[in-house]
Amino acid sequence: RDPGVARRLVQKLESPHVREIQKNPYQLTQECRGIGFQTADRIALSLGWPPLGEERLKAMWRLLLQNALSTGDCYRTTEQLLEAARDLLKDQAAEAVTAALTRFMPSWPNRHGFTVTQPAGEDAHWSLTTVHRWEERLAMQILRHSGQKRQTPRVIDWAWMTRTAQVSYAVAQQAAIAGALNAPFSVITGGPGTGKTTTLRGILTWLVDHDGIDPETIALAAPTARAAKRMEEVTGYAATTLHRLLEWSPQKRQFTHDEANPLTARWIIVDETSMVDLPLATAFWRAVHPTTQVIWLGDEHQLPSVGPGSVLKDVIASGRIPAWRLAHNVRSQSGI
Repeated sequence: RDPGVARRLVQKLESPHVREIQKNPYQLTQECRGIGFQTADRIALSLGWPPLGEERLKAMWRLLLQNALSTGDCYRTTEQLLEAARDLLKDQAAEAVTAALTRFMPSWPNRHGFTVTQPAGEDAHWSLTTVHRWEERLAMQILRHSGQKRQTPRVIDWAWMTRTAQVSYAVAQQAAIAGALNAPFSVITGGPGTGKTTTLRGILTWLVDHDGIDPETIALAAPTARAAKRMEEVTGYAATTLHRLLEWSPQKRQFTHDEANPLTARWIIVDETSMVDLPLATAFWRAVHPTTQVIWLGDEHQLPSVGPGSVLKDVIASGRIPAWRLAHNVRSQSGI
């Protein structure tokens, strides 16, 4: 139905790889953009491929894990996948589907694009190997960055801060400001009305008005244009989306900034990080310079990411990254 997909399919079938495709039509799902399981499956079944053959079941297994990504999940358990497989292949007896998968799937991990982990006391977790590598790379990048130490810790003059910002900071806010200013990477979290914005402004007040840091060397960013605009309004400094900060190239389908071309900002402060998914978080940390200090703000219980992964929540839950939680609601008690 899509002319572009049809054109790519024709080109593929006319290419020197046509014999390989005839040997396994399910390769099209990985080699031809826009060709999904259903299209490849119709081709394979029309060529007489067995309904419970290994290649069909393997392609279906991959489809189920890709479907998990669209719902924000990075993995599925074995039982979840078996149940979904039986539901997808309703034209086959459920017992036969289970038996075939039980026979084939033990040989798939680490060889066919799947990775299996076995958490203690839980069913096995299946992930696409690409996604599993994203998680491993992200964890390694964050831990490596967080392991760096500042030469001279900042000691905050709270009397000066109160006079300059004209704000009386709560104890939790003072802890968050002081901690974030001294950590290579830190998180400030809290629900609506707990003072995250006031805390953010306090951090910027100290950096710009006390330390004399050029605002041009401080990058403010958020996952969406709306969140970036609000960040500008509440801080008075320019803010941008993460995609614009990392300079997404539609032609190359990748970000311009990475390890070879890191961001030059001395400070990067990202708001609404609960919306940052695994691929975007991985791309972000690839582009962070080792000497840059990074602060994430967000509410782990609000605005989940559209893509796979709950990065902010997992970072906080790890206990490996300094995180300050603002719990007291400082907004007016209006009764609404």
